[in-house]
Amino acid sequence: MNNVNPLTDRPVGIVPLHEVLAQPGVEFLRAISAGRYPMPPMAAVIPMAPVQIDEGYVVFRAVPESRFYNPIGSVHGGYASTLLDTAMGCAVHSTLPAGEGYTTLEIKIAFHKPITHATGELRIEGTVVSRGARVASATGRITDAKGELLASGTTTCLVFRTDPPRLPEPGQVTAITASPTDPAAGSRDTHPAPRPPERREGSAPPSR
Repeated sequence: MNNVNPLTDRPVGIVPLHEVLAQPGVEFLRAISAGRYPMPPMAAVIPMAPVQIDEGYVVFRAVPESRFYNPIGSVHGGYASTLLDTAMGCAVHSTLPAGEGYTTLEIKIAFHKPITHATGELRIEGTVVSRGARVASATGRITDAKGELLASGTTTCLVFRTDPPRLPEPGQVTAITASPTDPAAGSRDTHPAPRPPERREGSAPPSR
């Protein structure tokens, strides 16, 4: 597996989630742009690189290649969709304070002109248009060097708090229950096992 983003010649990798969530989104994305953090592994598969990171607005660049072609001689729509999804998602991410996360609820993509390896470098913009406490919306645009619109998109993202779970206080009873999909794990808690009733000599065993 290629572990380098060919557009930047920098390694790709995974940043621990607790480190991502410990800082405002715009600072984390700027750290990626400056090379202090790696771009995610997807950037080695579909190479793209950040150009500008502001709160609520991001710009990436990418270069289409023939290896992304579909059977009818142009770049597959999934390529443009991935670029737009990344830019729009990062635009939303750039608005998050430390301790908040997000996930995409839906995206919609429109293709305006074909993209081929001869199109040249692409500019991918993501812009937040609405930012609520729980839902954020963004738009995206892909243009060529002439500024012609090639594809566009919209996204809706769910925003949520990601406060780490607190450890139980001394003496506090906690419970751990297995997932319904993993019945073999069973369930357990911190209650001590009940003691069987004492049996006196000569008495009958307790009924069940």
